[in-house]
Amino acid sequence: MTRLLVLVLLAASAAGAGEELIAELDERVAVALRPAGANPNPKAYGRAELRRINERADRVADACDAVSAANTPRGGTAAWAPGEGLLAENAEGKPLRVAVCFFGVTRSLTSTICNLRARVFRPLELAGAVLETFVHTYSVDRLADNQRNNEFNHTLRVGEWRLLPHLHAAVETSQEDFLRGTDIDVSYAPPTDVPEKKYAWGDKSAGTLRNLICQYKSLEEATLLWTARHTKAPFDVVVYLRPDVAYLDTLDPAMLRRLLDLHEELRRQVWVSPAWQTNSGRNDRMAFGTPGAMKAYGTRLRRAARYVEATAAPLHAEKFLEYDMRKLHNREAGGPAEGRGEPSPEP
Repeated sequence: MTRLLVLVLLAASAAGAGEELIAELDERVAVALRPAGANPNPKAYGRAELRRINERADRVADACDAVSAANTPRGGTAAWAPGEGLLAENAEGKPLRVAVCFFGVTRSLTSTICNLRARVFRPLELAGAVLETFVHTYSVDRLADNQRNNEFNHTLRVGEWRLLPHLHAAVETSQEDFLRGTDIDVSYAPPTDVPEKKYAWGDKSAGTLRNLICQYKSLEEATLLWTARHTKAPFDVVVYLRPDVAYLDTLDPAMLRRLLDLHEELRRQVWVSPAWQTNSGRNDRMAFGTPGAMKAYGTRLRRAARYVEATAAPLHAEKFLEYDMRKLHNREAGGPAEGRGEPSPEP
């Protein structure tokens, strides 16, 4: 799978791009983010509103392409040419239908949107894939303090998800309402007062666990969006991505084609996650796979409490992901087969 770097990266401001192009990009980003006030009530965006949002996102994408093209003779990181036989087609010879799903607090999408354009969206577009983007996020303008992540008084730019292209469905909900109805310590932590046995990652409090449960809830909400669409217009591949991630390598459409070949060969649901930063489990930052596997991937909140009860261990993101998907694989005929993407060589 593609090698990624979790950081805040302003891909658009790379050295070499003209100041006028950068200014145009900044202006289009600002327009795309309007309106961008915190939304206190759950809201699903209708088709007409999404159409207007998509029009603005397309203008941002065009500006990203222009900035990228100015950085290298071959069109920058946005340039990608499919090789013979690598076009994104399914077994019936039709264009691949790909659901691209984003979840959680966007954090830094204004800094990563051009990178996502170059490394994910444009390669799939050039390969002929049919893309639909699904987003669930929380209407928050400030992160809760978290000592482990060194996050204190961290404000957020609300509405960044509007920069994402190909939006088919987007929902904002209240994180406060979700947490108000969820007892994290009772449901998702072992019954002990010893912090080292109650929380993973050496935490002394529930801060990181709270964030993890909110992430799982957002994953589930995004999953509900694409599965509802899947019943009417089936997808071949589903991709889950963190929006606050900068991609160092291109998501090659040939990988998706190989995934479907393996699906046909094994007659099983198949999923792939990165081979790096597994932390004694499976990397949970991003993955792609066939719809059956990714539905299980996106709904693991429903099984998190049972994992804690069965193992008497703290809820650890990577360990739980491996446990959960492997348990489904072993228990269910036709359950998800595992795959590990190989990391790219160091530059």
